[in-house]
Amino acid sequence: MPKNTTEVKTLVEEVLRTLPQPYPETIIFDVFKKINATPDFEKRYLILLSELSKYGVNPSIGKYTSELTGLKPLGKRSTPYGPYITSYTRLGR
Repeated sequence: MPKNTTEVKTLVEEVLRTLPQPYPETIIFDVFKKINATPDFEKRYLILLSELSKYGVNPSIGKYTSELTGLKPLGKRSTPYGPYITSYTRLGR
């Protein structure tokens, strides 16, 4: 049975409201940067990690970012940024 990721979607919705539009190809990366830089978002992310694991939360952040922005995957990109991700998918129209 899949884990419930409703709270991940809620977190992504709230993070996206803080980011300027139009969203760049790096929007998934930007969402992670904002989570890492905002104590409330980071706390909620860490709670979600403890409940769903990195392999449940991180892909869900990417999925919901794509769904909520209406952007489509363009390809993966590696990044040495932060403690939470090592790569992300670029999104575009």
